[in-house]
Amino acid sequence: MEINCRPLIVLVLLAISCTGQGASPSYKDDAFHYLHNGIDDQLYNEWWYFNGVSDEGQFFVSYTISDPENKTGFRMIRATAAVLEDGKLPVIGYQDSQGFGADRNTPNLDIDKSGFSALNESAYRIWGSVRDPTTDAPLHWDLTYNAIVPPWFASPVQTQAGHMQNDWMKWLVYMPSAQVRGTLSWNDQSRNVSAVGYHDHNWGRWAFNDPQWNWAEVSIPEDDFSLALGEVVGANENVILGLNYQGEQIEFKNREINLSYQDFALDPVTARSYPAAYRVKADNGDWKLDLNISVEKNLPLVSPYPWPQVSYVIFEQVSNFEGRLRSRGGAEYQFEERGFSEYSTHLLHPVTGRVNASDPLSVNVFAANQRTGQTKAAEPSSQGWFSFDASFEDYLFNRTAPWVSDGDILIVTATDGSGKEETAEIAIDMRKNSQDTGIIELS
Repeated sequence: MEINCRPLIVLVLLAISCTGQGASPSYKDDAFHYLHNGIDDQLYNEWWYFNGVSDEGQFFVSYTISDPENKTGFRMIRATAAVLEDGKLPVIGYQDSQGFGADRNTPNLDIDKSGFSALNESAYRIWGSVRDPTTDAPLHWDLTYNAIVPPWFASPVQTQAGHMQNDWMKWLVYMPSAQVRGTLSWNDQSRNVSAVGYHDHNWGRWAFNDPQWNWAEVSIPEDDFSLALGEVVGANENVILGLNYQGEQIEFKNREINLSYQDFALDPVTARSYPAAYRVKADNGDWKLDLNISVEKNLPLVSPYPWPQVSYVIFEQVSNFEGRLRSRGGAEYQFEERGFSEYSTHLLHPVTGRVNASDPLSVNVFAANQRTGQTKAAEPSSQGWFSFDASFEDYLFNRTAPWVSDGDILIVTATDGSGKEETAEIAIDMRKNSQDTGIIELS
């Protein structure tokens, strides 16, 4: 059955997250899922995400639909693509559409000049044309994905991911590893592509700018190895991890996984912090994994929302994966490869700063709003940078002035491991996009 909805506008891009029990997905599971229920149709979101890694660089493509029936007046659809070459600025483009066509039985989607179609159950063709919003330079792609690893239903059940009552999300990793061939064209040049790819699919009902997540994936076809990781951050914190090694599907559930942040970085575009290094340790009784993920390239994708709603930031990242997988029987596999990761956060009026300390990672940093008494904690990077801002939960609590208002006084306190404490005071000026406390000396 084909679904046509017109007109449509735009929203956001790529993402991934979630939890759940593994299951055997069908071909139909990667098709369009929206069904009208007359209750919370305005919260419906769905996207299909593709990426590729080669020696020459990395790229990703996403197709996103939100609020298909335009219940909010902001019905949105978007195709997004980006190329991240080593040593060069990223090339990124968007296409905002007035409509789309989708199929509920087979994975097919048409967004004007962009879309994808299933050639068979294990091969897709994806194509599209977008333009850079600043330079108007075009970016085109015509690629074929051939699955190497069978699909993995990471979250086949409806799993809460945000703060709205009865919200839910599903996550299907339809191609944990794929062979990618075709062409990418930008800067008036066409490049032949030969890459290792990945494709997944999320859908459900939630406020788009609500959930926070971490996501990561890597694939090494010559070793018959692939990995996908998703973590919901916050009140519904949960993490799931799936691997395929030499034909065996290996899953780790939330209680079997420990994910910790080893370092942070401050994005200069958004003035928001993101985890720049992760440590993942997992043990399901049969297999153990010890994994380090280090971010090498970071591209902020901002979905703006009108004040006082919080805008949404998805950091799309190229990362290095270095790890060791061991079985209870004594088998061991060590790996190091580039893959992709993501981290999502919120943006309203960021307040940044820097602590000067011998060990910034051990410093506790808090901000207190003197008017409301509300406090927030920030985790500084190894360079001392930190960032505070409102969350979606702040917006739900106060829909007129989440976190701060014009003229509020924030007291930022930094305390090191010895108990030494210093403060900085800043008056909120909402005319500015962000504000900086300056350096807090603890050395």
